[in-house]
Amino acid sequence: MSRKLFSLISRSALLLSAVASVFWLAACNAPPPTSSSAPLATSQLNVNLLGKAAQFGLDSQGRLITSAQLISPDGKTALFMNSGTRVVDKDGKPLQSLEVSLDYRPPMPPEGTDVIGLVYNIAPTGARFNPSLQLTFSYGPDEISAGSSEGNLYAALYDNSTWDTILYKRIDTTKHTFTTTIDRCSELAVLLPLQMRATAAPAATAAAAADSNAVKVVVVGTLAHGPMQPTVQAIKDVLSKYGTKVEVSWVDLMTRDGAAYAKANNITAHMNVIINGKVTYMVNGKSVTFQWFEGQQWTRQDLDNVLGSLVSK
Repeated sequence: MSRKLFSLISRSALLLSAVASVFWLAACNAPPPTSSSAPLATSQLNVNLLGKAAQFGLDSQGRLITSAQLISPDGKTALFMNSGTRVVDKDGKPLQSLEVSLDYRPPMPPEGTDVIGLVYNIAPTGARFNPSLQLTFSYGPDEISAGSSEGNLYAALYDNSTWDTILYKRIDTTKHTFTTTIDRCSELAVLLPLQMRATAAPAATAAAAADSNAVKVVVVGTLAHGPMQPTVQAIKDVLSKYGTKVEVSWVDLMTRDGAAYAKANNITAHMNVIINGKVTYMVNGKSVTFQWFEGQQWTRQDLDNVLGSLVSK
């Protein structure tokens, strides 16, 4: 081998060795490969807020992978849970579904209070949230009874036949929103303490100058409650047609005497039209019960038909 060729081979070997050293040093000084520490979703929580549905990922312990926020279709109710919130069923397993719906046959509110809006049913029973789930409700200023203050609003859960007051609340009297938190599923209501009346209203006040043979009607309900006003007006519209042929008594369940009347007569519905001692009549071949909201299980036409048939007898 010639000296010139030997020198060329030596220089090439040195160059390759230097390049290898550079790569080795770079590999030694490079940061170790990183792996994502974000938890992986192993199940889905299906949430339905008054008709608005969404899905949120949960890890194996039932913790939310991301924060969960949902607004109802009418924009009046909002739900929020922080990332990491543990959402489990009564057995401690990751919750599969959460539904917030309206309860059209709610329990009676605590004595001396009025329900703002409607009662909400949060299901399934036994499910729990840690930290608590946040709910915000919008309300109308006209829902606040005269003499009462928005600042006195509070929320309560209905558990085991009793109302359990929730301590946390945040009220925006400018935007008319009320925010509270819950740590479990149950029935929920926003309540307003009513200002005590100077004089107690009688349990029932009867229309004057009724005929001796008049049909006896007793309307028992939360007469001043905002959502009940269309029903109250429908009843008044029908009754006005019959004048003194119908003897009407109005019982306000939001008074002490009204609550006592309801207890004595085993009345639990928020609105009842009792006609000659009965709430259920046959109308056009079907059984109709005059309780709760007009337009649901009974209509003003149903009421008119029953009164008309009784008055003509």
